Amino acid sequence: SVVDAGARYYRPVVDSRPRSSSAVGLIEHGAREGDRNEVACARHEKAIRQIDSAARQGQSSQGQEWLRMRRKEHKDEMWRLRCGF
Repeated sequence: SVVDAGARYYRPVVDSRPRSSSAVGLIEHGAREGDRNEVACARHEKAIRQIDSAARQGQSSQGQEWLRMRRKEHKDEMWRLRCGF
């Protein structure tokens, strides 16, 4: 809208550009990057579940630290493979 200098009202601006008669379509996306790595992603998820299960059992602090590092390695690799994205 544009304010008319001599009046106290708004005057709508008319769009003079030609309008397309075709409807806007959906944007197609290819496969997600992580979809190409399904087997590797599933293997990492399974390893993480096993590590989490072992961490719930009684472990020494050294054992817990080892499990934490192994879990981080799997999670980092999942990010690199773009699992779940």
